[in-house]
Amino acid sequence: MALKFPWHSLSTRVPLLTLAIFMASMWSLSLYAGRMLRLDMQHQLGEQQFSTASFIAANIDRELGIRLDALQQISATIAPALLDKPLALQHLMAQLPVFQNLFNGGTFATRLDGVPVASVTPTHQTLVSKAADAAHLSAFLAAAEPRLIALSDSAPPSIRVAVPLRNPQGQPVGALVGVIVLSSSNFLTNIAQNRYGQTGGYLLFSRQQRQVVTASDMPSTAGSLQPASSYPAVAQVMRDQEGSDISMDPHGVEVLVSNKHIPLANWSMSVMLPTEEAFAPVREQQHRIRIATVFLTLLAGLLTWWILKRQLAPLVGTVKTLANQTRSEQSLRPLPLTQQYEIDTLIDGFNRLLMTLKQRNDALIASVALNQNTLDSVAAQIAVLDPNGRVVAVNQPWQQFAAKACAPGEEGITIGADCLALIQDCQEINEGINPQVLHRGIQAVLDGAEPAYTAEYPVQARQQLHWFYMSVTPLGPDRQGVVISRSDTTERKLAGELLRKLSRVAEQAPLSIMITDLQGTIEYTNPYFSDKTGYAAHEVLGQNPRFLKSGLTPPEVYHGLWHALEAQRVWRGELHNRTKNGDLFVERAVIAPVLNPAGQVTHYVALKEDITEDKKREKNRLSLSVRIEELSRRLVRTQEDTRLRFSQELHDRTSPNLAALRINLDIIAHTRQQHPNTQDFADRIDDTRALIEDTTMSIREICAGLHPPAIERGGLFGVVQSYAQQFAKRTAIQVHVSCPHGEIRLQADLELLLFRVVQEALTNCAKHAKAHSAEIRLQLDSQPRMLTISDDGCGFDQEKMNHSTHRVGLGLLNMRETVEFAGGSFRLESAVGHGTRIYVEV
Repeated sequence: MALKFPWHSLSTRVPLLTLAIFMASMWSLSLYAGRMLRLDMQHQLGEQQFSTASFIAANIDRELGIRLDALQQISATIAPALLDKPLALQHLMAQLPVFQNLFNGGTFATRLDGVPVASVTPTHQTLVSKAADAAHLSAFLAAAEPRLIALSDSAPPSIRVAVPLRNPQGQPVGALVGVIVLSSSNFLTNIAQNRYGQTGGYLLFSRQQRQVVTASDMPSTAGSLQPASSYPAVAQVMRDQEGSDISMDPHGVEVLVSNKHIPLANWSMSVMLPTEEAFAPVREQQHRIRIATVFLTLLAGLLTWWILKRQLAPLVGTVKTLANQTRSEQSLRPLPLTQQYEIDTLIDGFNRLLMTLKQRNDALIASVALNQNTLDSVAAQIAVLDPNGRVVAVNQPWQQFAAKACAPGEEGITIGADCLALIQDCQEINEGINPQVLHRGIQAVLDGAEPAYTAEYPVQARQQLHWFYMSVTPLGPDRQGVVISRSDTTERKLAGELLRKLSRVAEQAPLSIMITDLQGTIEYTNPYFSDKTGYAAHEVLGQNPRFLKSGLTPPEVYHGLWHALEAQRVWRGELHNRTKNGDLFVERAVIAPVLNPAGQVTHYVALKEDITEDKKREKNRLSLSVRIEELSRRLVRTQEDTRLRFSQELHDRTSPNLAALRINLDIIAHTRQQHPNTQDFADRIDDTRALIEDTTMSIREICAGLHPPAIERGGLFGVVQSYAQQFAKRTAIQVHVSCPHGEIRLQADLELLLFRVVQEALTNCAKHAKAHSAEIRLQLDSQPRMLTISDDGCGFDQEKMNHSTHRVGLGLLNMRETVEFAGGSFRLESAVGHGTRIYVEV
């Protein structure tokens, strides 16, 4: 390409970069040398300042020690009793000249409360003590400390040096205090009057009280102490550090400060020197270095620029020649060689590369043609997209299908089209798949968000619906695009749908379905099989169906089954099998061979229907039929017995009366002819009337026995009571009837049934039990209704009665069948000599 800007030229950038590196190195070295020189100077000056601070601190510590020793010697000579004699104590203190020499503010003595009781001061001064000073002294004595050196802010500011006065037991009883006034001449005056260097100074401050004792720039007539916080330079000292460092003075000037601790008073001595004075030689040297660096930079820059321009000139000429060739339409030609070895090597390599590229280009054209032919020969539809989602290649099958699917007048897929052109034929058929969804999936692979993407979607082409399975994969490891491949899955889709339908039929069929191989090994069972047999599918897979055998199926059935299967015929029959928990069941089975397209048997399929319930119903139906037949015979027999009984009742109870009536009528007729007025004729008439009334009553009782009319009007309880009374008159057997709740009406057929049971039971009691009394108990207000009949007769053996055809056995059987036929229960209790009891619940 053409070089539009000289700054893009290599001949320009190389000299500039070389100069930039050289200048950065020179100036970095200059700055580094200046910095290291400053640091070395700071270290050396700091050591000198710290030595000075240490010397001054040692002198101050010595002066304070002298004053403490003097106070301690004098306090040892003062008796504690003198604290109660202020005048005598004051006189004693005035006789000691050492006080006037060491303490320019005087001395005083206090008790434990810290209030002065005796003092000696210079003639021109007055001792001033604040309450805070007294409290400070009182706390010092209470703590039993050996000494106290403290600053006092009383006017004028002073230093107070105190030692305790002790009694013979060594306990403090007071204090002896020496006062050094800071505004008067003292051993610290030289610090405030002198400076360090030309602009430096000294600073003495108390760590404990955080106040300045004296300083070079502090006026001697200051009326109060200054706080140490007003001096930033003492910040490190306040953190219990010694040494030298750079800080700021109260005027905001950067200073080199050196601090030394005075342990006796817990003070610190600081020596400060402004950095402008301290580092003046360093700055002068740094200025000279910078001037030299500027001249060296200019000289080296010009020489470097001139040399690099000459060395790069052949390279620039070669580049211009190559640029002229690229702007022309002709193919690249080999470049001419120069007289410089490295550039000629580069040009020779370029010429060889040019030949190689020409050969590779020819091979690439042949490879592209081969790849296109390969893509066109593949049955699947394939398209290739670049990283921007544009079509760069599409094979012939896809083009042909696109031409068939597009509407008349529309073009197929063109190179350079967007990927939407490949999927715009997608039809949305309740699948949640549309061109936009497919486009997002393809874009996700292009963006690297997904490693691959697959989808199945329908396409409408010429009134026919096609299903395609599309796969999107990256093109190469560097994701130079994507390859889209789709194959027509219409037949597989339809086959799969049919297979799913058949699978759902098998899974939901109300039949047991089993598939085995040719050896009878189970390969599939449906859920209905598991429901019926209790065996889960994983328990039977790989097993032979013989584990279902119950032993009740005849062996010839199995022989016939295998004979039919070997002949490739369908077998139908019934199998008696057993479930997992041991229950028996019967299946109606249809077993058929499964043939492959070659007509060979590959599997056997069994369709089995559980007919256990059908068998049970059939068995129950036959049993019920036999039972109905037996009941019918018993009903006929019962009817005949009932007719016989009523025939006997009519014969036994009415025939004698009717015969007697006939005789009486004959006698009346004969007597009337011979003796019409005799008394015998009237007696016969009365006797005949009585017989007629007795016969009429018997007929009514028999009719009431057949169907008592009172039961429809009065209810069961009243009918049973009436029948019991008539029964007692007829048989002389006492019958007691009880019903706790009184009369309750029931259904007519139920009342009649219970009455028939009472009637039959009392009949048996009169004819067979030889009883003297009987009891009937009705319970009609509960569910089920209960009837209890008992007597005190001879009873009988129930086992013998069950196998006997005697009349009493038939009567009890009739009662049982009558009750059970109505859905009730009948229970009998009897023993020889202990009577009989009947329980009926309906």
